[in-house]
Formats: sequence, C-alpha cells, structure tokens
Amino acid sequence: MASKKPTPAAVIAKPVKKTCVVAVAKAVTRGTNGKPTNVPFPELMIDLETGDTTARAAIVSIGAVRFGEKEFCKETFYRAITLDSNIKAGRTISGSTLGWHMKQDDEVRAVFNDPQAIPLAQALNDLRKFIGEPLVAKNTKVWGNGAVFDIAILNDAYAYVMDELPPWEFWNIKCFRTIKDSEFGRKVTKPANMLAHNALADALAQAEHLQLIWAVGYPR
Repeated sequence: MASKKPTPAAVIAKPVKKTCVVAVAKAVTRGTNGKPTNVPFPELMIDLETGDTTARAAIVSIGAVRFGEKEFCKETFYRAITLDSNIKAGRTISGSTLGWHMKQDDEVRAVFNDPQAIPLAQALNDLRKFIGEPLVAKNTKVWGNGAVFDIAILNDAYAYVMDELPPWEFWNIKCFRTIKDSEFGRKVTKPANMLAHNALADALAQAEHLQLIWAVGYPR
C-alpha cells in the first residue's frame, strides 16, 4: 500500500477509498493484553481551511494523509464543507479571514462553491472513519501546523457539533510548526506545494516536509 507522495490534482474532491484504512486496521498486530505492536503509516497530517482563526472557526475544508518515515499511504482524505452547515452549528466566520480567502487564486477560492461540499457533521464522521478503528486511532500520531489551530479547531468541532471525543488521543497530538522551526527544520528546503491553501495539498506538502526533517536527524 505504500507509494510516493500522491499528486493533489489526482485526488482532491474524490470520495475517500477504504483500501488504506482497511489495510492499516488489518496490519495492526496485538501484543500482550491486546495492545498493538505495529501500526503501518502511524502518522496522520491534517490541514484545514477555515473561516476564522479561533477554536470555534467555520471549517471550510479538511485534508489528511497517512504517512510513515519515508512513504505515504496512497489513499488520502479531502472534504469540502458547506458554510450553511457551519453557521447552523455556531461556527464563526471573520471578515478578515474571508477577505484573505478572496485574494487567493481561483482554484483555492473554488472551495466556497464546490458542488461536492457536504455538511460539517458528515465530514467529521467521514474523517473518523478514515482514521480507522479505535485501536488504530489510539496509536496514530496526529499532526497539525500549529499547536492551537487545525487540531484544536477539530477538537472543538467534535465536542460541540458531534458531542463526542475526537478520534485521537490527546497525547498523540503533534505540532508540525514547532519542528519545522527547529534547528533541524532549518537544514532542509521546504518542498514545493502544488496548490497552496488547498487543505489536501497543504497536508501532503507538510507531511513531505516533516519526512525531510526526520531524514536530517530530528528524532521521531
């Protein structure tokens, strides 16, 4: 199931495939007391495009990819989300953030008129399914670009929209920004992003960037 980094243009807005999730779940081996001893692609990079910068921000789109030290899982996750469902759920939209989106390229702004956009609750449920069964989810490190942004916003959404805990453990939440700003992060060149500010393209680029930082010695 391993592959080189997927091409964003080839996977954006496609329905999530089950192959990777099923393969990851089946590959988990149980050690003593039923605890897993191996989870392939144990890292998950998540990126959001949002309507605000607060923890209660409207979530415009979600992109995610599973990856390991050198490889990517070939299936990825992308969902565009309707603004109407965000507003009904009490998510916030700021004029400054919306104005920033409107200054981006047409391909980036297109998310606001995506015909495949779905309600927020459905997107959150789909993400939970993509991450996998609880045993896998509990042993997956979840990355976001900033300690108080992507994952914090999703934590809030699962709590207040779904009335449930997020599909990861708090001790597995990792901050990519901290690592890219480290001594090791400054040793590598930031990889090209095929469509900056698209949630899936950003998640892919950030995961590749993290792999490069690991390659120059940052401990996993």
